[in-house]
Amino acid sequence: MTNKNLLEKVRDLGFAVLAPEEAPNANKVLAEVILSREIRLLEGFPVMLFNAAAKGLFNYVRVSKMLRKNEDRALLKDLALLSMALYKRLKIKCPWPGKADVSRTKKDLNRLNSFYKGFKDKRDFVTAGTYRLNPERIEEIFNNYLSESDSKAVDSRQKYERLSLEYAQSQIFSPKQKELFAKKLNGEKLSKTEREYFSRVVKKKITALANPELHQMARKVLKY
Repeated sequence: MTNKNLLEKVRDLGFAVLAPEEAPNANKVLAEVILSREIRLLEGFPVMLFNAAAKGLFNYVRVSKMLRKNEDRALLKDLALLSMALYKRLKIKCPWPGKADVSRTKKDLNRLNSFYKGFKDKRDFVTAGTYRLNPERIEEIFNNYLSESDSKAVDSRQKYERLSLEYAQSQIFSPKQKELFAKKLNGEKLSKTEREYFSRVVKKKITALANPELHQMARKVLKY
């Protein structure tokens, strides 16, 4: 794959460079970013991971299996930990449910904390023992991504909350159900068929979601 083709594909994961001709496989593209060794793409990795994870397209284990060399897998782990440190730094909840796959050991947690401190101190990172990345540039790339996602929003946390809500809805509703939920929420008129489907299927899910006891139980379970 040429660098030009890779640049076209990474745009679909939130790192805008060129318009892609087709939607890429997120895990494959992230593996190709690792193999490219291009600093500007490595510094855009937190954007790509965030965007892919929010869409439910990122699988760390699968990306790792696409990388044959230990140094490539080490770079992947470093970039994943660096991304998590950036989200923590910006007080943004990571949309990646499998993040525990990469931060299991004390060594991993120490590395995560080192990246976090690097963002605070604006100190260059050396990833996989070789690649020097600039924390200010990484943070700027990510903030630009948030700005582009909604030019009217000024608070990066507010922007993520909208993305987070969209992701949460996608875990509960099908695309059609999300559409009907939005119509009902906005007071739009539903057709007879839509009303029947809403009453038969969507309303039951909404009723369950609105149950305060269920909500409290879910929060309690997530603490463990």
